[in-house]
Amino acid sequence: MSVDFLHSLDFNKDSATIYFTADEEIENTEESIDKFCDKLEYIASQHSFVAHLDDTDYSKNDIFSIIKECDRQITECIDRMEIYNETRDDVSRRMLTRLKDISVAALLLNALNAGYEKISIRLAWERSLLSIETKYLGVFYKALKYVGYRIPREGQSERLMLKYYDFLWQIRESFRKNNGLKVLRNLENFPLCIDNTDKEYYQLISAAVDSVDKSYRAVESSRFYMQKKTPFFVGKERYYEVTLQLAGVYATKYNRITAYTTENISTNYSVQISYTDAEINLWGINTKIKVITNWKVSLDPVCLNKLAKILKIPMRLNSQYREYIELMNFLTRTGINFLDLIDFQEVEFYRLIDPIYNRTNTSEFRKVLVELKEHYSSGSQRPGRNVIRYLLQNLREETIENVLPTKYKPKCMCGNLTLSRRCYPFEKNPFISNLSGSKTSEVNHIQHVARAVGYDRMEMVRPYLLIRNAIKQTGEIYFEDGIVETDDINAYNAQLDSWERAQGYRIKQENGFVGIELYEKTTISILEKLIKFSQSGNKGQKQYNQSFIRNGELFIQMIR
Repeated sequence: MSVDFLHSLDFNKDSATIYFTADEEIENTEESIDKFCDKLEYIASQHSFVAHLDDTDYSKNDIFSIIKECDRQITECIDRMEIYNETRDDVSRRMLTRLKDISVAALLLNALNAGYEKISIRLAWERSLLSIETKYLGVFYKALKYVGYRIPREGQSERLMLKYYDFLWQIRESFRKNNGLKVLRNLENFPLCIDNTDKEYYQLISAAVDSVDKSYRAVESSRFYMQKKTPFFVGKERYYEVTLQLAGVYATKYNRITAYTTENISTNYSVQISYTDAEINLWGINTKIKVITNWKVSLDPVCLNKLAKILKIPMRLNSQYREYIELMNFLTRTGINFLDLIDFQEVEFYRLIDPIYNRTNTSEFRKVLVELKEHYSSGSQRPGRNVIRYLLQNLREETIENVLPTKYKPKCMCGNLTLSRRCYPFEKNPFISNLSGSKTSEVNHIQHVARAVGYDRMEMVRPYLLIRNAIKQTGEIYFEDGIVETDDINAYNAQLDSWERAQGYRIKQENGFVGIELYEKTTISILEKLIKFSQSGNKGQKQYNQSFIRNGELFIQMIR
């Protein structure tokens, strides 16, 4: 039994119901017993050291023991790559089994460094979110929890390791600075597959970033969203290449800039930056780059006012209010978003927001935060909670604008919120339906949706997500039955309403193959149009061809 499972039980009650799926049944057949043994072997290979320890009784010695063992296994994996000429995917697969252990150990050690004597994983995770310097620990743990300990397909392990390399680098630096621990000595030997051209380019960038004057500069007035953040490593130092897009309803991809920094700008909200130009000589050409010297979170007050409007709380906040300035300082200092804030335990929630308003004359947005905490935190079942919780992760004006009722479509989804009726499909089934005006069902939004509505809701729609991902990876629309269990498909189809069926979200099973109706209908429609166009031809094409032949013959005779 895992630690997570044990903590899911309420020991204040006399009993608990544990649900098993059909594939977990052990039948009296050799095939079923073999399958069960394979699962036991898999559990043994993925077993976490943390599962041996009491969640509420971690000591520094326990944590140091976990770190020491994880360090030994990870460094051995990288060393083996050179000795036995193993592939990066093979090495990554073995390293992944230790990531959750070292992630949990880093979370707990961070909490103990803050003065706690005994700490649970949940409290350690919350503690990590309260500083921009340690937020990555909570993000890393959440990412590992999302991926879970499923067996990665071929090639997936190395992609995950490339993604998590930055987290391991940060953990190593944290252990060295805060605890004097030297771990992951050979991390740089893990191949990142950077070609010589990129390597030369990044060396020039790093030298330019290190050379600029990073003294304090006031931030510019323009706000930007973090569109992309790519870490790169030169020696044992880390840098970031960031793509920033101008914030606002009418901003496009043409309003983007690329800049470089050593700062981990870890926020989903809009930011203001200051930067200075630096020059590099690339292939004999002098080129200017932007180096970020200062940044802060800066939500447009319009977004906060529209959020209050959705909650039916009258508010006219602007950037000159002291409470706005204090709120932005809090978000910059912690890197937290409002969704994580309202999901804190009640005592911790008020302990965090009260200091913001101790030095302010107004408390307009405090009413909004309290309303969100009371009615839209993680345990809420209030209508509109999925939409609200999703919005809180980014608070982009264009996204908020799209969920508000309009002059031509004034009907609201529910009485307690000013949300357009168009939000209902997302509210009911957020993993397969898009939020009004957005593409939230796309793969790159799934983690944000899961964080907003809960990972448990994903289980019911997992058959749809598995088939959709397979379609995007292979370009095929039909797959053999084995990709998803029939019982799971039937359970998924049964929970769809008439509107969702009409949209084509149902999974079809015919002749030993499965597929999603929407993709089948779309493909057939495209093929029918192509056939129609091919049969109709182009008007005047015949006359043009004859003219070309006549002129072509004349042209050939002239050449001869």
